[in-house]
Amino acid sequence: MCRSITFAKFRVEVKAQDNLQLPAYKGSCLRGAFGNALKRVGCTCDSRKPALAAEVGSCVYHYLFEPQAVKADGGPGGVRDIPQPFLLIPPLESKTQYEPGESLIFEFILIGKAILCLPYFLVAFELMGIHGLGKGKGRYQLESVHTIDASGRAEPLNLARFSADRSNGNLIALEDVERFQPCPDSLSEITFEFLTPTRLKYGNRLCDSPEFHVLYRNLARRIGLLSFYHCGGKWRESIREEIEKAEEVKLIRHRVDWFDWRRYSNRQESEMYLGGFVGRLAYRGDLAPFWSCLVLGTHLHIGKGATFGLGKFSISTDPSKQ
Repeated sequence: MCRSITFAKFRVEVKAQDNLQLPAYKGSCLRGAFGNALKRVGCTCDSRKPALAAEVGSCVYHYLFEPQAVKADGGPGGVRDIPQPFLLIPPLESKTQYEPGESLIFEFILIGKAILCLPYFLVAFELMGIHGLGKGKGRYQLESVHTIDASGRAEPLNLARFSADRSNGNLIALEDVERFQPCPDSLSEITFEFLTPTRLKYGNRLCDSPEFHVLYRNLARRIGLLSFYHCGGKWRESIREEIEKAEEVKLIRHRVDWFDWRRYSNRQESEMYLGGFVGRLAYRGDLAPFWSCLVLGTHLHIGKGATFGLGKFSISTDPSKQ
């Protein structure tokens, strides 16, 4: 499932024209404004009546924001919600006020078929600046967009040369990620640092210091669904052997805090509570079999709310940094 994943990563800089008043965690604010703008430029459904299946199937907005889990031969059964094929990743700074002339920088990732939707994202970002962002609807101007490769190097986006073909070097696959973050020869201990609130469930209960198999179950399912629905990958009906190995890996240190916050969903017209844990978790065991999934996860995030930047984590195998 990991091998079929391809994605493209971008960095966006906008410059405030008015005072921008944003929350300390900006992911939900960016996603809400983006959703409204995308609906203006990318929704082809008739807004006067419920969308028909044929309309939804050809609508960019519905594909990105409300993807349908259509039953397919060889695919997963009983899936209600599938991951959206993009991420909006806010800056980690807690700054809430941006004066005119100051810059706000955020990143976004497009996965699989969603890479073809890049022009819609660029137009939507422009439109967000015109209609305003955050409390008071402060306006901004889109200054620049850069592509980011697997090493983190950024280059100005050249739309005339950009394509969804891997041969031009714009796309990132597992082999690119592993080239810059190879699996250590001996991997028996690993530390996760969760940089944004992470919301994981196991047995229908929220976890604040999850065992390794819980992390792996959540991450493997997310990557598997992204692969099948957005990248043309094959679905593995069972990963029982991997789960059994993951259950042997032990949690040895946990230094996490619970972060409670809430957001208002315009689409669902309700307030949503999305608490999650932040901090460090360390595990010991035979971790090499899970490396590919883990390094992909550092780019694609884990858990609920990944689309607006939740569940962002890094991993370290250096004992001196643990």
